[in-house]
Amino acid sequence: MSSIFQKFGSKSPQYNKKYKETLFEKFTIKGGGSLEKKRAHGAFFETNYEFLLYGFFLGLYMDSRLELLPPEKVSFSHQIENWGSKKITDARKKFEYIQDALFQAAFVKTDIDWLSVEMGDTSVDEAVKKLIQTVEEYANGGFEFLLDKVEQRRIIPDEHFFLQLLKESKKK
Repeated sequence: MSSIFQKFGSKSPQYNKKYKETLFEKFTIKGGGSLEKKRAHGAFFETNYEFLLYGFFLGLYMDSRLELLPPEKVSFSHQIENWGSKKITDARKKFEYIQDALFQAAFVKTDIDWLSVEMGDTSVDEAVKKLIQTVEEYANGGFEFLLDKVEQRRIIPDEHFFLQLLKESKKK
């Protein structure tokens, strides 16, 4: 199973390119940054992968999956195995457990015959491809919900807005 997790970690999930300008550029700091940089930018998420995780769990809580077609795909090219890592200059602690949480959530929501993988009838690469597809589809489902909510608001969102959406999505 560790080879599946390692291969999963080597991937960089993609999202619909329409969310790049409408959501990612508004609410994240590419490559991370300090709290001061985040506030100056008006961002709520320090990194793109944190925002992708947020979108994934929004979609997961609402059970909203949106298929992602190749011409729509874009990536921020940061492999899952690096998510939650700490740079020497970072003041924050490592939180690599998010890799496990993402894998586990995708694992239980992906229709894969694991016995077939174990027996070699289905390749590990095919299983990992399905896991990543699950992550991408739930993230895009969450982003579509988020985009709709952002467009409905007349004022700029604050931290409470993002927390409230998580709470609202769990009720659906």
